[in-house]
Parts: sequence; structure tokens; C-alpha cells
Amino acid sequence: MYRHSILLSCALTLITALAVNSPATLQAQDLPVDEKTYTRVDTRDEKALRENLGKKVTVFGVIKRTKKWDGGANFLNFDGDKFMLVCFESEYPNFPDGLPADTLRDKNVEVTGYINEYKGKLQIKLTHPAQIKIVERVKADTEKKEGDAEKDQGTKAEETKEPAVKPEKVDPKKYFC
Repeated sequence: MYRHSILLSCALTLITALAVNSPATLQAQDLPVDEKTYTRVDTRDEKALRENLGKKVTVFGVIKRTKKWDGGANFLNFDGDKFMLVCFESEYPNFPDGLPADTLRDKNVEVTGYINEYKGKLQIKLTHPAQIKIVERVKADTEKKEGDAEKDQGTKAEETKEPAVKPEKVDPKKYFC
């Protein structure tokens, strides 16, 4: 009898957790964080993209062009037109802050997902904002010695800086007995 009450208690806890975190209310910060680090691939490197076809990777680059197709999809093309993201209408409810084509144009991003190919074009399917990390581009002065200061005055170097903040871990004990 005691065993049944424990099982019932665990089941009710799980059902409550699932109801509270239903897809309609689930936010990116609520998703379990995948601590695994995936191969990083520059979206301008077609050879590396093709080598990782079918694999889960993190791609990075600048989204230069976006298109909202009337048939129910968003297409986001990266700088160099060698890679794109696609988000279908069925996934739109997962993006409460706006459609990817509207919110990600001209953004420097990292996206994690499986690389696949459709009609010769390499892509990752966007299903949730948790796949996307917007990375701030920081312009910094190049370091120069005093003697080099007169040469190339005002030269700037653009570099991508990764945020130092790590997402919170989810405590499974909170949802499971």
C-alpha cells in the first residue's frame, strides 16, 4: 500500500510539472540545458558543413537575408549564401517574441541542430528559440606598440566575443521522485 502511494505521488508530481511546462507555456530558459559541446562550424565553410551533414553541430555566422514564404515558412540565409535556417509555420507558436525572419536579420548567431540538405541547399530546421544564441559583435582597437601608432592610425578589428554566462542547470529532483 505504501509503495502505491509513493508511485501515485510521483505520478501526480510529474503530471503537474508537465501541465505547467506544456508547449504553450514552455520558454527557452525552462528547457533542459544540453551540456554537450557540439562541433562548431562557420556557415561560410561549405566543405566543413558538408562533412557534418546529418550531424548535430553548432553553426555560427551572420544572417544576411530573410524571407517569409506565403506557404508557411521562414527562410534565413547566412552571409555567403552557403547555409540557411528554415522555420515552418507549425513551429511559429514556439517563437512568442516574433518570427525568426523578423527578429534575426543582420544578427550574429550560433544555432545548434542537425545539418540536412534540401534541393542542394544545406540547412538546419528551427523548432525552438533555445536552438539560437545571439552573439554580440564587439569592435575593439587592435593592439599596437608605441612605435607602430603612427602606422595605420584608426585601424579597427572586428571580433566575435562569446558571452561568459552559462545557462542554469535543471534539477531533475524538482520534477521526479
